[in-house]
Amino acid sequence: MKALKSFSLAAVSTLIAMVPTAAYAQQAPGMNWSWQSTNLSQRQCMIRAEDAMRNGGFSREFSTVGESTFGIRGAYRGAIRCITSQGLVVFMVSGPSSDTSGEYRQRLEDNF
Repeated sequence: MKALKSFSLAAVSTLIAMVPTAAYAQQAPGMNWSWQSTNLSQRQCMIRAEDAMRNGGFSREFSTVGESTFGIRGAYRGAIRCITSQGLVVFMVSGPSSDTSGEYRQRLEDNF
């Protein structure tokens, strides 16, 4: 019986700890990312990333820092990171809706 009480107490404690997590998960932004391989030079990749960001509608507060290009489209934040030393380009979009984040991320890829 003592083992059962121990197990029940542990189960209840776990459930209580999970309640705030579930509430926060519902408020979490929709994040969507993907990557593709590239043979572009860093310069070529950054130029294409800037064009893709602008043509994808992420032109508000547009900026390029290091290997990444950032932009804002309404409530959504986009980033394209050129890691050409590893042969990679990473596309990321976050915002209120996972579906819309995915759609916008696909637009960035299509414009790249």
